[in-house]
Amino acid sequence: MNKIIHQIFLDIGLGPIEEHPIYLKVIQRNKHINKDWEYKLWTDKDVDKLIEEQSETIRDMVKDFPTRMFLCDFIRPIILKKYGGIYMDLDVCCKVPLSSLMQDGKLFIVGRDMKEEPKMCNNVISLPHEYYQLLIDYYLVEYYYKKGMSIYKTWKGRFLLQTVGAYAFLRFLKIHGFKENIFMSWDLYFTDYGTKAWVGRC
Repeated sequence: MNKIIHQIFLDIGLGPIEEHPIYLKVIQRNKHINKDWEYKLWTDKDVDKLIEEQSETIRDMVKDFPTRMFLCDFIRPIILKKYGGIYMDLDVCCKVPLSSLMQDGKLFIVGRDMKEEPKMCNNVISLPHEYYQLLIDYYLVEYYYKKGMSIYKTWKGRFLLQTVGAYAFLRFLKIHGFKENIFMSWDLYFTDYGTKAWVGRC
């Protein structure tokens, strides 16, 4: 497994990253505690370049996204498919070195939504490599299937969550047999500051 931490900061109306002390703290902490890992902060320029390398189907869907917030979620499995490593939201901070969580040279873990009843979430993603293309394909199907549903004209935030976001990711994991109880100790390994930057930006 490639030891790379991926985090993303795109222009979704939050201003420059320097105005967000929590994000800067998280970046510093994740680098400090994982000195044997490479660190990559993905910006708009990086993400747009990677999208240009993708198929016409993917490029067309990205152009169709209502906002850049959709791209923040959709790009995650594309990054992980190409580069490996682990994706973490910018408000998620390691409590322990990631290397200490690896087994047989691999790291298999996904995030947890700890604000409500704990459930698997896409704020941290490190899956077996073969699942990333499956996840990309699943998002493609879900996006176009749900795009025409009238309910999402009103529930715009849910359109993101249900097509390329946390709810779609949770369904994908369950379809492929991942169990909730695998990740019950997640909060021992990570801190989620829960900034919810996506709210109102979908």
